[in-house]
Amino acid sequence: MHRGREGKMDAITELRREIDKTDAKILKLIEKRFEISKKIGEIKKENHIPVEDCERENEIINKEANNSRLSRKFISELFNLIFKESKEMQK
Repeated sequence: MHRGREGKMDAITELRREIDKTDAKILKLIEKRFEISKKIGEIKKENHIPVEDCERENEIINKEANNSRLSRKFISELFNLIFKESKEMQK
């Protein structure tokens, strides 16, 4: 059975709604991650521990890249953005 143009547009609209919901969930999870990161930053400050931990950052990227179908390049770029913002929040 062939759908007409209107049916295809309805399908696209529905899929876009799913994307919108997923995007909102992604942002909520990133917000939660930043809240946790702020707490870590407070502990680091109190204990005179440097904000930057390259070993930990590489560990996260490697772990996630090994457990994902996404490209290592994408994962690295995504997490480097997240790390950059986290470090700014921890200062």
